[in-house]
Amino acid sequence: MREIDYTDRPAPKSYLADELRSPARREYVGGLAYSMAGASNAHNQIATNILVALGGQLRGRPCRAFNYDTKVRVRLPFEQRFYYPDALVTCRPNPPTDAHQDEPVVLVEVVSPQTRRIDEGEKMLA
Repeated sequence: MREIDYTDRPAPKSYLADELRSPARREYVGGLAYSMAGASNAHNQIATNILVALGGQLRGRPCRAFNYDTKVRVRLPFEQRFYYPDALVTCRPNPPTDAHQDEPVVLVEVVSPQTRRIDEGEKMLA
């Protein structure tokens, strides 16, 4: 996957601005933005089923479900990261003008052999 180096620019502000104009989704880790590979139909069907189930459970409640186009900002002691989970739930959503959420209470990743190392390692630890 192609990466974009943001370490010489005011990041993650530059990343967020670029991401709004980008035709491809990119996750941001350690000052670098990594392009994400496309998902298979099977992956998308699983993620959609999960999102529909979450949305049904949340109907009439203050929490909201978001799909794979919503980034999650992870604030670590020395850096910020932005990931695209397959689905998420937050009970304290960011303003509608934001393209990310800060306080998810549920994160869903549909794991495949190609994404397992990152999903169950780096992302889970963050």
